[in-house]
Amino acid sequence: MQTPRPSAARLSTISTLTIVVLFAISTTFDVTLYNREQSVLRRTSVKYLPAFADEDEERPVIYTFHGINKDWADNLIYQHTQIDMLATWKKLWYDAGWDPVVLTDDDAKAHPDFDKYEKEISKLKIGFYDHLCFHRWMAMSQNGGGFMADIDSYPLNMDPKEFGTIPNSGKFTVFEGSFSDGKMISAVPSLLSGSAGEWESMFKGMMKYVPKHAGKFF
Repeated sequence: MQTPRPSAARLSTISTLTIVVLFAISTTFDVTLYNREQSVLRRTSVKYLPAFADEDEERPVIYTFHGINKDWADNLIYQHTQIDMLATWKKLWYDAGWDPVVLTDDDAKAHPDFDKYEKEISKLKIGFYDHLCFHRWMAMSQNGGGFMADIDSYPLNMDPKEFGTIPNSGKFTVFEGSFSDGKMISAVPSLLSGSAGEWESMFKGMMKYVPKHAGKFF
């Protein structure tokens, strides 16, 4: 008895399913790989990379914060972009004479009250990107304070010999905002500085308002 041959439609369906499965496997591998690459870029200070290992020059540290955004963790375009932005941020700050260091959720989780604050932040009606913005304050507090720049803020004119010392005796300082009559009326946290105590104090000040906005955008 002759075995019936599968129809063209069935072969087409099998081929399509095979392609979909292979694509899913490939995508999962790529996402895992890019997450790993981000982790390496985030955790390694430029001065410890092989290309810069022989340098003895002391540089002032500039921090940024980066965590995996769970809302976009499976998006390969997002993953590519984040890797490129981290590498660019590090290179430009290094070329300007600074030691760029990327803080992570591990730094934020070192805060003694991380779990308590995390519960309160999770009650807000915000995306995970905004959620991570709270984490950077805890990370800076736990790393001794200092300068922090957003991942898309670059040093166009910040000679470390002139700007490398934390200004205003360590008091919390915002470098970008809107002014009226010489007073800042709104702040943009693209570049900030302060002692560890100042970072902690500012964060606690914000957290006082978080419980009042549970279920809302804040």
